[in-house]
Amino acid sequence: MRRLLIVAIFAALVTPSAALAAAPDAGIARAVSSVKCYAENAVKPVATTSVFFNAFAAVGVQCGNAAWVLVLRHGAAGWIKVGDTLSNAGTTIPFAMQGVPADAAKGLWDRWRAWGADQNARPGSKDDLAAIKSASLKRAPKLKVLHTVVYGDWGLMFWSESVAGGEELWHKARGVWSRVAGGGGAMDPLLLSAFGVPYSIAMRLAPS
Repeated sequence: MRRLLIVAIFAALVTPSAALAAAPDAGIARAVSSVKCYAENAVKPVATTSVFFNAFAAVGVQCGNAAWVLVLRHGAAGWIKVGDTLSNAGTTIPFAMQGVPADAAKGLWDRWRAWGADQNARPGSKDDLAAIKSASLKRAPKLKVLHTVVYGDWGLMFWSESVAGGEELWHKARGVWSRVAGGGGAMDPLLLSAFGVPYSIAMRLAPS
């Protein structure tokens, strides 16, 4: 009995409260809605992925073709922004920014990589590759599809057009492939996961 009591006390100390461990609440939605998207995007920001550690949250934010991770802290005034990966690129732990204790940054990062983990996601079939190519060319007939990688319900298509090149992220829902985002340049695993791709699959789509 004493051992069970000790375990219960320990769990209470290290486990976030129910409100912080649950799905994003209205406070997080308000914090995300206050984010400014790029001027060319006439869309509102949306939260794609959220993980929690103690009083901190890491939230994937998508604004059209742009995405990043917003780090929030919960206090008396509700959820407030601590920083984001746009201004903290290139660190070993992306959430180790000013205002986030080292243990919280590591805790968020560990949970982010484990979120939605699907280590058994299978490579896409020839039908999946053909469906993505067909849908992409229907949208932009002049694109040259160089290569497509699919794992589970997510696909990354590499393209070129004249002297330009880039990537497109695709997602399959109810058997239909839809374009999530795309543009010039490359997407890394963190960026893909900010769009909502489980990190384990993002690593397969775009190995770092």
